Amino acid sequence: MTKMVYEEGMHDITNEQYHGSEGVSRSALWTFKELPQKYWYQYLSGNYERPKESEAYLIGNMLHTKLLEPQLFDEQFYIMPKTNRTTKQGKIDYANALACAEGKSLVNEEQFTSVMQMHDSLANEQVVIDVLGEAKFEKSIFWRDEETGIMCKCRPDIWNDPVCADLKTTEDASPKGFQSSAMKFGYFLQAAMLYEGLKSIGMPFEAFLFICVEKKKPYSGGMYLLDDAALQHGL
Repeated sequence: MTKMVYEEGMHDITNEQYHGSEGVSRSALWTFKELPQKYWYQYLSGNYERPKESEAYLIGNMLHTKLLEPQLFDEQFYIMPKTNRTTKQGKIDYANALACAEGKSLVNEEQFTSVMQMHDSLANEQVVIDVLGEAKFEKSIFWRDEETGIMCKCRPDIWNDPVCADLKTTEDASPKGFQSSAMKFGYFLQAAMLYEGLKSIGMPFEAFLFICVEKKKPYSGGMYLLDDAALQHGL
């Protein structure tokens, strides 16, 4: 399938359009670091099919939308009412609910409640309020690497000059837990890609903030500034 090619610069496109576009992302680089063959299969072979939306992805996507782009929440998600699908009426009610969903992501009431509580855990924190401020959210940046000529791309969650921030759902938001996740998932590389992307449009950041919240009660949060050493490691 031919991928969409965007000009260098910042673009206001959907997450689906971003993932379906030409360009090397942080995820692609991390996959290559793990196993080049895996990278070839996922990004070059044309045979890879993205897995169906997992619950973890759904929860993270819901939280991102509710906190960063709340005006889009009802357009993207549909809260499924509880129905007893073993009964005739329950099957009818479920079919009617599916028709009302009109292709939106389906969310059960427990998932919705959890995301709202995660949202509330962060929304009243003064640091979060300040960072969100007049920020730009979920903008896609494309640029060509000067050394290799390869088109690269990134999609910062939050950009509020001079601060770049990323929202993370996690099992453990403690300092030790965050440090473990940062190493496991390559957060330093993510920050470096965002730095290079913003620099390419003349807006390098001075601070990178990770906003973390746990996915289980009591939905504890944590906020961590990436130090210069970690950023340089990614660069």
